Amino acid sequence: MDLKRCTGSAVADSPSLDGMRRSFRTIKDRQSQNAALIPDLEARKDRLRKVKEASVGDLELLEQAVSRLRENGFRVVLAKTREAAVRVIAEEVRGHALVVKSKSNVTKDLHLSERLASEGVQVIETDLGDRIIQLAGCPAAHPTGPACHMTRREIADLFTSHFGRDVSDDPMELTSVMRDEIASYMDRAKV
Repeated sequence: MDLKRCTGSAVADSPSLDGMRRSFRTIKDRQSQNAALIPDLEARKDRLRKVKEASVGDLELLEQAVSRLRENGFRVVLAKTREAAVRVIAEEVRGHALVVKSKSNVTKDLHLSERLASEGVQVIETDLGDRIIQLAGCPAAHPTGPACHMTRREIADLFTSHFGRDVSDDPMELTSVMRDEIASYMDRAKV
């Protein structure tokens, strides 16, 4: 019954669905336009799919990657569990009050931002869609289009409230004001 209620609620939220439809229609249109520019696109996609299938779970390949990273001066820490990974990262950023984080579905799966926030670390998303979701305090609608359920007007209202000044729903202005804010966080962050 809970699923039925959730589904009904989502379907009833017409502006949200309209926003998602527009977003995904735009993406599909751009994909079609760009596909024509790459004559061997299907062959490339097939090759990528095969590489991915052969790579996932290949411990020898993982060991090779770790070895190369270490040879290039990186410190690599392997964690066997989600909790261990979060613990290692939390320890790594201890003492820092601000972290800027780029788009990463792995860190979302780990609930890393929430864990760091619980330890007093301010985490700022640098991906525009993820930053919108962060400010809105709502879950992402899609991994690659986290704010696709929000209309430009809703985002403009959110930004107007966040910045304490009028922000129009013009995509260039929405992008510009957030880019400037994110850049200021990146200038100050050590992590």
